[in-house]
Amino acid sequence: FPVTIEGGTKQLLDNLTLSVAPNIWNDGVTFDANSKLVTMEITGNNIATLQGNSITFYDLTVTGSSAWKKSELVFTTNGITVSHTLTISGNSPTNRILVNSATIGSNRTITANGTIAITNADFRDITGAGSASWDLSAQTDIGGGTLSGCSGITFPAAQNCFWVHSNDATSHNWSDLTGSVGTYWMTTSGGSTKTRVPLLQDTAVFDAASFPHSGSTVAQDMPR
Repeated sequence: FPVTIEGGTKQLLDNLTLSVAPNIWNDGVTFDANSKLVTMEITGNNIATLQGNSITFYDLTVTGSSAWKKSELVFTTNGITVSHTLTISGNSPTNRILVNSATIGSNRTITANGTIAITNADFRDITGAGSASWDLSAQTDIGGGTLSGCSGITFPAAQNCFWVHSNDATSHNWSDLTGSVGTYWMTTSGGSTKTRVPLLQDTAVFDAASFPHSGSTVAQDMPR
């Protein structure tokens, strides 16, 4: 449901949670330091939208849906500023949230001047700015994936992920997980050391060692 918030400075005495398909629409909205956490909680097959210029949050948390692999936080205009704590959380390493511009090739800026906590998120056409650290490189299993058009954000280094099917003729999902790593993705060809389900910057490798048993199939169930 859309939420229109008039411009000006807002003080929230209680936490504000916008659920289902959360939208904030207006220009010049500021949630000041007296405000508590603003949460945009995506549920079901829905998308969160930030529409308006010069939107400033003190604390902002965005959480992805547990029911869909296509959760999105979409910026239709220039971007936002978060002055204290920014948290963006996808549901899992394979049920990820996409943070992106509504127009491919038109960049949007997130200015963060405090603390950033980002997990299980992919980015497209987003610039990370402000005094906070946009270094996501240490989060090798649950960190950020990058499509195109991003700047100011350090993502986990790209790597090769080798598919090694179990010794059977069944179908397994691309996204199957063992903890935070892929069940059938390995660090080497034919190896046994598990690695992450490929992020967007990775290379998925299917080679002669990928299928030790004839009749095996892979179900590619990831949207990106």
